Parts: sequence; structure tokens; C-alpha cells
Amino acid sequence: MAGAAAAVAGARIGLSPRARRILFVALFAVTVLAVLVIGVFPTQQYLAQRAETARRRAALEQLQAENATLQEQIAALETDEEIERIARSEYNLVMPGEETYAVLPPPDSGAARVPSVWPFGD
Repeated sequence: MAGAAAAVAGARIGLSPRARRILFVALFAVTVLAVLVIGVFPTQQYLAQRAETARRRAALEQLQAENATLQEQIAALETDEEIERIARSEYNLVMPGEETYAVLPPPDSGAARVPSVWPFGD
């Protein structure tokens, strides 16, 4: 439409056919550039934002799953059984009236020592 209006305007001012053709090509190029600026570039930005939104949603789902796991651990730590289990395993505590025993490794007897002379040494 804009090109047709320019051609009519060009015919009114008395432009030669070559000048009208150049004017038409220039108006067509400006129209194509306007369509690119208005349509393509915002579309690329929209697609990039959509991809970023998908990445953020995946990260949010992962954090929510981790949060749920931690909430379960909190709930377990509030029970007497879990507190007793941790006290026994990590702090070696016992209930009143119980006895603890420690099993030690055998002492190093030194029976496997070999002399440092030939053929046993360097």
C-alpha cells in the first residue's frame, strides 16, 4: 500500500519510471526492515525468555524436591527414636543402667618385622 501511494505520488510530481522504481524499492526495503524490527526481534526475545523460564522452573522443581526431603528429615529429627539413635551412634551415649563396651584392635606384635639387610632390604 505504501509503495502504491508513493508510486501515485511519484506520478503526480512527474518522476521518471526509473526514479519511481528506485523509490518503490526503497519503500519496500523500509517496510521489510519495519516488519523485522516489529516482528522478528521481539519473537527472538520471547523465545529466549521462554527458554529461561523453562530453566528456572526446572531449578524451582529441584529446589522444592530438596526442600521436601529436608522437611522429612526435620520431622524425623523431632521424634524420640531418632534422637536416641543419633545419640547412640554419633555420641556413644547410653541410657541409664546400660553399660558400654569398646572393642579395641589387637596390639601390634611386631612379629612380621624383617631385617633391613640383604636379601630383605634394598
